[in-house]
Amino acid sequence: MAEGKHLIGVDIGSSSIKIVELKSSRKGLEIVRAAYAPLPEQTIIDGHIMNRGAVVETLQQLWTQHKFTRKDVAVALYGQSVIVRKITVPTMTDAELEQQIDWEAKQHIPFDVKGMSIDYEVLRKRPEAGQMDLLLVAAKKDEVSDFTTLLKEAKVKPIIVDTHAFALQNVFESQKGLPQSGSIALINVGASVTSINIVSDGVSAFSREITNAGNSITEEIQKQANIPFEQAEAYKCGAGGGIIPQEIQLMIENACDGLAGEIQRSLDFYLATSGDQEITTVYMCGGSAYLAPLCRAVERRARVAVEVFDPTAHLIVDAKLVDGELLKKRGAQFPGAVGLALRSEREKRELLGTSHPVHINLIPQKKSAVATASTASGMQGQGWLAVVLGLLVLEVIAMFFVYNSRQKELDKTKRANAEVTASIDAIKASVAKHGEIKARLQELKDRETAIEKLQSARTGPTLAMLELSKIMSVGRGPTVDPVRLETVKRDNPTAAPSATWDPHRIWLTQYAESDRAVKISGHARDGEDVSELTRRLELSTMFSDITLLPAAKSVDSVTKLEVLGFQISAKARY
Repeated sequence: MAEGKHLIGVDIGSSSIKIVELKSSRKGLEIVRAAYAPLPEQTIIDGHIMNRGAVVETLQQLWTQHKFTRKDVAVALYGQSVIVRKITVPTMTDAELEQQIDWEAKQHIPFDVKGMSIDYEVLRKRPEAGQMDLLLVAAKKDEVSDFTTLLKEAKVKPIIVDTHAFALQNVFESQKGLPQSGSIALINVGASVTSINIVSDGVSAFSREITNAGNSITEEIQKQANIPFEQAEAYKCGAGGGIIPQEIQLMIENACDGLAGEIQRSLDFYLATSGDQEITTVYMCGGSAYLAPLCRAVERRARVAVEVFDPTAHLIVDAKLVDGELLKKRGAQFPGAVGLALRSEREKRELLGTSHPVHINLIPQKKSAVATASTASGMQGQGWLAVVLGLLVLEVIAMFFVYNSRQKELDKTKRANAEVTASIDAIKASVAKHGEIKARLQELKDRETAIEKLQSARTGPTLAMLELSKIMSVGRGPTVDPVRLETVKRDNPTAAPSATWDPHRIWLTQYAESDRAVKISGHARDGEDVSELTRRLELSTMFSDITLLPAAKSVDSVTKLEVLGFQISAKARY
């Protein structure tokens, strides 16, 4: 629920700035001001503002040209700087949760939480399981501070820093409502980032951003046709109503199919880890949502109905102050600005169990004084997970001793071969005919190679189990090439393993291997735990070809906890 005036929604994208001011009236929400202006190329790259002057100047010009009188604004971050996790915690009071949230964040965010700006939203309480689901959102404080400082340079006052995904969800809910059963996907295809938010049973269940969007389509046309970027962009957007050459149309369709493939993989990942059976509808918005080849490609690949969502279509427009042609032409590009404009100066959260807007604010807030809550609350019933893991470790230790004994036999054979080789070398110096000796030496080498192959087949599974034990141990992780790990941390921090992840949240029920084909089965507390295990397996030098099979939710008969059953297939390297 919101109180007070609506904030002005400012959406600073990689290619343009969109601004919306709303007013609540008896007839409903009314757009009283709307503004749009393009930004120079390379102004914003990967969510980082490279040309601050261009952004500040454009904001000031729009404020003056469209006669915005108020300064309080809501803005949004996007890209790799934002981390979103859906987590499950024991049921607790609001005061206890506020005190506990930093500890919970440490378990799911791969950075020092002291340097992170963190906010959360309670999605659902499940009293029968003694749990509740949270939406955890975090961004580096430096990124938030840099963004808000820039806005202050433009003479506006940032009140709220949200995310694009939830701004879109809020405007969709305000106009169409969120289905209380089933799942839908809200996809905003911007210039440099495609934002995906899946809403299941009325609440956000999965959020992801991929760095393949409208500019990627333009760049593919530019590269294949060997034409300037501006001309490629004009072709993509319809060439001003002119005829597009057939070969260019084919390039557009191929580029759209590539983007649709990435969207499909994200939807498939959600279905595999959530236990949901299907996504009923995909709603697309953003500048590239008007591309018919893209909508057709998503519909074909995902096998789901696709609709274009215009966030301004159901709003009243003040014709005296707002350019109606602008909204008619670019309406689908305004989900972020309209969603941010729905935010208010003062807000309070709705009652749990009802569909309500997601109110995220990454500007650090002062916490109310609360009593220290016990961090052990709600953790009963998980001790048996440690017992299962302990038995697995004991089995691995036993196999390790077997491996050592076989290794000693191999070392002994190698030493004997080395002695024979030395004797042969001595004989070579004293006899002329050494053909037979050379043949004998080759025979011994072949024998040694055969022994090593047999030994590898015998000790390989042990090494794989030892690696799995490291992956599933507290404070440890996969055996990984340091250079590759640093590259992953630099290019995509969310793909790096979390140092604070608790392996007790996941347990294995089966490890089967045949001719290096591995099948791992087990249960986890939620999909994010399965994702963490998958990330670790993918980084490990011992495993390859990691494939996550469809998962299914169930309730454990002993602990009454909701768990996620999963299966992973892989190849062992040894």
